[in-house]
Amino acid sequence: MHSGEKHCTCQQYDKRFIQSGDLKVHMHTHSGEKPYSCQQCGKSFTESLNLNRHMSVHNGEKPSYDCQECDKSFTQNVNLKAHMHTHTMGRSPIFVRNVTRNSLNLITLGNT
Repeated sequence: MHSGEKHCTCQQYDKRFIQSGDLKVHMHTHSGEKPYSCQQCGKSFTESLNLNRHMSVHNGEKPSYDCQECDKSFTQNVNLKAHMHTHTMGRSPIFVRNVTRNSLNLITLGNT
């Protein structure tokens, strides 16, 4: 039975992990190593889980959230929302969801 104690310690941070595999994945953040690569587009990832999630972009399982201001698209709505801030130039963004197109339309308001 697991005691829940975190015996695996990162030598660069004061960060601890229960399993050595989790420490190994964490260490990729320090080394910059991304050992899991997509065979279709070449994008690389630190964890196999992220590569598997990415592969759904290629096989059509995930929706594409398209920016209406430029040609970028995202597989997660939260990433599109974060991106949309680049188009507001300091103004507060308001998003209106277009359900049929899996996109957000951006309306900006001036600072008050």
